[in-house]
Amino acid sequence: MFGEPITVLMVNEYPDYIDSQAWAAELKTRVPQLEFRLWPDAGNKSDIDIVLIDKGASPGFFDAMTGLSAVVYLGAGVDAIDLQGFPKSVPLIRLATREQASEVVQYIVLRVLCQQRHVANYMTLQARKVWNPIAPRDLRDKNCCAGCGPDRWLGRKAVCGLWLRHGSLVSSSKDASWYT
Repeated sequence: MFGEPITVLMVNEYPDYIDSQAWAAELKTRVPQLEFRLWPDAGNKSDIDIVLIDKGASPGFFDAMTGLSAVVYLGAGVDAIDLQGFPKSVPLIRLATREQASEVVQYIVLRVLCQQRHVANYMTLQARKVWNPIAPRDLRDKNCCAGCGPDRWLGRKAVCGLWLRHGSLVSSSKDASWYT
């Protein structure tokens, strides 16, 4: 494949979040023979070598991509990809960046704080134009699920973000029943 043209198709469902032009420019700088395509302008699908995708693909999306050598998933996890319809001989690569990890940690912190501060209850009260103060949950008396991956890095970062000095870490979400 060295020196031959490489065709990359990017499927970007979040153009305000992922700058496809920046991706194209950076990839072309590193791989001058690269042809960059942006979905839905896929051109001849049999020419596509690599797909960059940030969301699940519709059924049959990969069918005509006979030259496909890799799919790079740009999201936080690959659970949006339907593995039943995924080409068996093509590797699925999950891109992991510091920015993604930071966003996952922020999401964990947000969800825990929303539960601790009863945000859903307050939204209901606000819609009914009722003010009823609710005492925040005391997190020191609760377990917090903080796994998030094989090395637990994200969980540890989330716990640090929450400053849970007296909380205890558990290994499964069933122990964090207060957080439902």
